Amino acid sequence: MNAVKFDALPVDAPHRKRRSRGGCIDCKKAKVKCDEARPTCGTCARRHYVCQGYANTKPQLRWQQTEESPRASLRRRTKSVDASARSPSQTGTELSIHSSISEIDEPPSLPSSDDSTKTASPSVKSRRTSTTSVTTTSRDASAQSLLPPSPRSLRLIPPAMIRAADEPGVKIYFGRHPFDLVINSEFVEEMNALTLLVLQRDPVAIGNTLSAIGQLYLDASGSSSLVPSLTRRARTFARLRSMKDPSSEIEQVIVMVLGLAAMELVDTKFGQEQHSIPILIGYTAFVINKYISGGRALSSVAKYFVRAFARQDMVLSLVAMRRPFIPTATWLDQDNGNPVDRLMGYTVTLMPLLEEICALAEDIRHEKLGMKQRTYEDKSEETPFSSAQIGLERAQDLSARVTAWRPFPNRAVSSQASKSCLSQAYAWRSAALLYLYRLLNPPGSSPEANMVALGMACEVLAHLSAPPDELKGSLWPTFIAACELESDEDRATAIDVFDGIYRSRKTATCLHTKRFTLDRVWKARDEGDDWNWMNLVHEYPGECIPI
Repeated sequence: MNAVKFDALPVDAPHRKRRSRGGCIDCKKAKVKCDEARPTCGTCARRHYVCQGYANTKPQLRWQQTEESPRASLRRRTKSVDASARSPSQTGTELSIHSSISEIDEPPSLPSSDDSTKTASPSVKSRRTSTTSVTTTSRDASAQSLLPPSPRSLRLIPPAMIRAADEPGVKIYFGRHPFDLVINSEFVEEMNALTLLVLQRDPVAIGNTLSAIGQLYLDASGSSSLVPSLTRRARTFARLRSMKDPSSEIEQVIVMVLGLAAMELVDTKFGQEQHSIPILIGYTAFVINKYISGGRALSSVAKYFVRAFARQDMVLSLVAMRRPFIPTATWLDQDNGNPVDRLMGYTVTLMPLLEEICALAEDIRHEKLGMKQRTYEDKSEETPFSSAQIGLERAQDLSARVTAWRPFPNRAVSSQASKSCLSQAYAWRSAALLYLYRLLNPPGSSPEANMVALGMACEVLAHLSAPPDELKGSLWPTFIAACELESDEDRATAIDVFDGIYRSRKTATCLHTKRFTLDRVWKARDEGDDWNWMNLVHEYPGECIPI
């Protein structure tokens, strides 16, 4: 495939006796002499910039799009990479924020740099003591075998930009991770291009983070040990903790923390009890809040990466029945028409409704806990909790609005990508309606309620009958539906969906969510115990992270 290349750029062109006007875009902007080497000039390589080519050549990054597409903003952003790389502040591309995120007084404590060693599973620890190091040459050969085919090209990275030790892992990151992560491969080039922008601003820190992710793929293939990834993970934690003001480097911080979360997703040896993703999300929310409270606005690049955290935060908020740490107003641009995201797909516009559902779930949970406490103090008989006391009208209104919500295809993506996004969107909408129903009628509350919920779960599963590659972003709807299933035949269908998602997106969270469904929810129901997953996720914290 045409993946990221680290080959040396073309040598300098011969000296020209007369002045030429055929220099590259970046040299013209900087008003420096261009050697006019093709396809990218050596002057930019010596200045450690990604050469944008020449005005009379077609750009390597291109999409069919409408004028208001998010990719239009990306194209403008990419053309101005030289200016943005030299200045850490964002001017001209920053968009106004209509509301700040929820107040967080202090940043959550990041795990110690030694945690990557302390929290490793027993099997990982034994591997670290017995695995021998591999040479750079063998890692490069293994890296090439892991890269999936790609019809698109990526800009050259100047050979001196990142450390030689990080090259094998960074190659794997760009060629493998986005393909496994995004909802459709059409979004890979967009994700890689923006990652390159941030990499150029801090090659050491970002290169270290990306290499750590790539090393996990090498470890999974048996081509390397886990030690390089654990070492780089510790470095990333140490870099974040050493920052006096993380908000001063907002984009780099977001990418580094997002990389730490990605390491937990990719590492299938990661234990259920070891996840620090909730802490990472809380830390990111604190940094964003501090950045916005200083009168600054998130750039379009920062918002792009924040959306990945926002999606994770929304899923965890729904599961834990709490308000999101990162409100949708922080990252959602309402004036973008109908945006489509690499992870959310068309559910971007559904997120504000899900945020309201999370707020309702938190209020119901707090009221339920308060009633239990009052009942205990009064030493009277416990009365059944009725959500009608605080949220019946809110739930009915939300149910009507979610039912009326529709995803609309975006002309910026192909029909195949749109099909994947539509499957995901309808599955999420059906799962949101089932979730709302269970807030009012908890699992196990009555046989009638269980039958209604089963019918709604079957509707969710109907939208999950697509090929596995189109289900990458549908782990949460799968979990919500699977909890309602009782017959062996229905459960076998859900297991097939879990396995299909894992085949297309091999993440530890998929394995853990499936295990939680089988060992906690289904087992409790079969044994006659409380099988309400809304209670079980709090009884067994950290075991269910369906992202």
